[in-house]
Amino acid sequence: MKKQRYRRIMAAALALALSGCAAAQQPFAAVADTASDLYSALSSTAVRNQAPITLRLWHGFTGREAAALETLTETFNQTMGEQQRISVQLTGYDGIQGVNDAIKDALQQEKEKTDDLVRLPDLFFAWDDTAYRLDQLNLAMHLDEFLSSEQQEAFLECVQAEMYPGDSDSMTLFPIGLDTTVLMYRQDLWETFSSTLVSEDAQEQQPELAEEPTDLEFSAESLLSTWEGIGETALKYRQWYQTQQQTEQEEESEPRQNTPGSLAADQTLPSFFVTDCWGQLLLSGYRSLGQEMFTADQQTIRFDFARERVRVFWDFWYPSAIQGCFSWQDSLAAVSQEDAMSCLLPTSQLRNVNTQPYFAMLSTPYFAQGEAAALQQTLGLVAIKGSQEHQAAIQIFLTYLLEPDRMAQMAVACGMLPTLRESLSDPILTQAFESTQIGQLEQAGLLQAVQQLETHTLFPLSVFEGSEKITDMMDQTLANEGRTSRNRYLTVVKGGMDSDEALDIMTSDSQFENWYLRFRDAVVEAALLGES
Repeated sequence: MKKQRYRRIMAAALALALSGCAAAQQPFAAVADTASDLYSALSSTAVRNQAPITLRLWHGFTGREAAALETLTETFNQTMGEQQRISVQLTGYDGIQGVNDAIKDALQQEKEKTDDLVRLPDLFFAWDDTAYRLDQLNLAMHLDEFLSSEQQEAFLECVQAEMYPGDSDSMTLFPIGLDTTVLMYRQDLWETFSSTLVSEDAQEQQPELAEEPTDLEFSAESLLSTWEGIGETALKYRQWYQTQQQTEQEEESEPRQNTPGSLAADQTLPSFFVTDCWGQLLLSGYRSLGQEMFTADQQTIRFDFARERVRVFWDFWYPSAIQGCFSWQDSLAAVSQEDAMSCLLPTSQLRNVNTQPYFAMLSTPYFAQGEAAALQQTLGLVAIKGSQEHQAAIQIFLTYLLEPDRMAQMAVACGMLPTLRESLSDPILTQAFESTQIGQLEQAGLLQAVQQLETHTLFPLSVFEGSEKITDMMDQTLANEGRTSRNRYLTVVKGGMDSDEALDIMTSDSQFENWYLRFRDAVVEAALLGES
C-alpha cells in the first residue's frame, strides 16, 4: 500500500519550483529543465564559482549490469551533468551485500572520525531494508520532498510500499528494478510425463478412448498453478520416473527387485521441485491465504501464525518432503544437474541457469484456498543527506533516470522488471532486451513476470530489525526438517514398516501439532533476539 506524506520542504525556492511544476503537470521530458532551475536556485554559490560537484555512487554490479550503469552515468556526465557541472563517479563492490558491508564500515568511520572528510557515498544501490535502516539513523534523504506526486505515481503501484519502507512515511528508496519469482519447468520431460497422466485417466474413465486422450486439465498451466497441485503431481512424477527406470532395466535384461516400500526407499530418483528459500515460500503462501505473517510499526512486531493457515502449508510441504519429491540443494545446482523437474526462482537469477534442456515459464504458484500472491524485492538507490548543493545535484541525477528507456535498460540488465509503468510497454522492453543482450530464458521469465503483475498480488517482505535473519532461520529450519524427516521415513520403511503406514504416522494431527509449536516458538525467539 502506498504511503505518502509530504515533509518539510527543503527551502523556499524548492517549494515554489515544485508548486509550479505540479500546477503545470509537466511530462517527464520537461522535468530536466525544472531540475536545472532548482539546482541553480539551491546552489548559487556553486554556480557563481563554477565549482563542479561530484556524486559518489556505490554499486555491487558486474558484467552487463555494470556496463549498463557505466553507459548511463557516462551519458549523464557528458550531457546534463556537463551543463550543470555535475559528475557521477562509480565505485563497485562484490554484490549488494558488499555495498551493505561498505556502508556499515563507513558509518563506523563516521562515528570515529576526527576530520571533516565524508566517508559515506552520495548514492548507493540497496534493497528496502537498508533504506529503512539509514532512515532510522536520520541519514537518508526523503525523496518525496522533491519528486512530485505525478512522478511518484508513475511507478508501479506494487513498489510503493518499498519506496516508503518501515514506519517513517517518507520515500527513501528510489526504485529501479523489481525482482519477483516465476516457476520454470522442464518442458521436454513434462510433455512425456503428462501424456501418461492423460492416458491413465482415460483408461480409468473411458477405456475405449485411451488411444486418443485429450484433456486440458493435465496441462502444466493447470496442475502447476497451485502448491496443492505441485504436491500431488510431484508424487505422481516420482512414481512415473521409477516406472521408467524399471522398464529400461527390464529391457536391458537386468530386472530390478521390486520390494514393498521400494518407491519410498529409493533415493536415486530426481526431485520434482526445488527452491532457494523455503522460508520465503512459507511467507508467500501465508499471504496467499489472506494474511501477512509479519507486520511491523515503530513500536511493535506482530507475528500471525494461525494453525489453520499453517496447516495448509504443512499439508503441501511435509508429505512431499518425506517422500523425496523435493530437493534441498541449491536451486541452480539442482537444475543444472537435471535433478529437478521444476524450480521457483527470482527473475534476477535466471541468467545463472546452466542447463541444456528447455524450461518453460509459469507464474508463481499459490494455494487454491487463497489468492494469487507472490513476493517481490525492489532494488533502488538510497541518497545520503548532505549539503544543499549535493542534494540538488542528486535531484537532477535521479530526475534524469525518470525516463522509460533508461529505466528499462538498467532494470533488464539486472534481470528485473523496470519499476516505471511506461517502461513495461512492448517496444521499450523489446529494445531493452536487445540492447542488454539477455538470453531467451531470461526474456521468457521477465515476460512471465509482466503477466504476473496482472494476475497476482505482489508484496514485499515486512521490514523490521532482524527481519532478514528470521527469514533465513525459517528457511534453514524447514530445509533441515525436510531432510531429517525424509531420512527417518526411509529408516522405518527399510526396517520393514509399510510405506503408507509410515506416512500416516508421520503426517498425523499430533505430529503437526508438535511441529507447529516448535516452529512457532523458534520464530518468536528469533524475533525477540532481533529486537534486543
